[in-house]
Amino acid sequence: MLGPPETPYEGGIFFLDMYFSEDYPWMKPKVQFSTAVYHPNVNSRGEVCLDLLTNNWRPDFTISSVLLGLYSLMADPSPEDFEPGNRK
Repeated sequence: MLGPPETPYEGGIFFLDMYFSEDYPWMKPKVQFSTAVYHPNVNSRGEVCLDLLTNNWRPDFTISSVLLGLYSLMADPSPEDFEPGNRK
């Protein structure tokens, strides 16, 4: 994923690992940054705290919607979502 323009991540290239269970799309994928990124919604293991990957997952979300959500999160962090309980 390319870093969003006009953000501290502009010009960066960020790699992600996505893991899909046999229950996908009923169960959300696990998404982690494999590239180190300093961001309030990404922990030191690359785990992401993004609402659509926590409590708001729906089976009709596509991989494109996940990537768009991550891209938007990089451009507009959500520090209030920085809760360890939401990272599973």
